[in-house]
Amino acid sequence: ISEGEAVAAAAGYPVSQAGHQGSLNLLTEEGSGFTSSLYRDLASGHAHEGEHILGEMAVQARRLGVSTPLLDLTLLQIRTDTGTIG
Repeated sequence: ISEGEAVAAAAGYPVSQAGHQGSLNLLTEEGSGFTSSLYRDLASGHAHEGEHILGEMAVQARRLGVSTPLLDLTLLQIRTDTGTIG
């Protein structure tokens, strides 16, 4: 969450405290059945939007000078699992 919010803020779109808390609540609610469509697609071996969402966020982070080590690791894992690294 913090890396995504840092990229958004650097691009001129800071996340409000209420928005941050809403994301945190959604992602940490005990017993939640929430999963993203990206995760569901990856888990089932389907085509996914990883490069369109996460890849583009990484590009923008570099452009804006924002460090995103967890995003970078996530992209590496997705690319490795799906054979799109290279």
